[in-house]
Amino acid sequence: MSKLRKAFLSLEYALLIAIIVAALIGISIYLKRAISGRWRTVGDTFGHGRQYYPGVTKCFDAVGNPIPCGEFPP
Repeated sequence: MSKLRKAFLSLEYALLIAIIVAALIGISIYLKRAISGRWRTVGDTFGHGRQYYPGVTKCFDAVGNPIPCGEFPP
């Protein structure tokens, strides 16, 4: 093999590796966003879409009496 042929072969391998690495980075970003979106959907399902705001959110027991948030009746 000539030196020029070896140089092009090395360049092709380097380009191939760079393309594979770029594709893996792109896929990892997509998967990260997909997984975090799924976790958010699951979390919203548990909270019925509501969020807790300290000092603003009102908590009630099963009968409807107000109770301090974070505490459960005995």
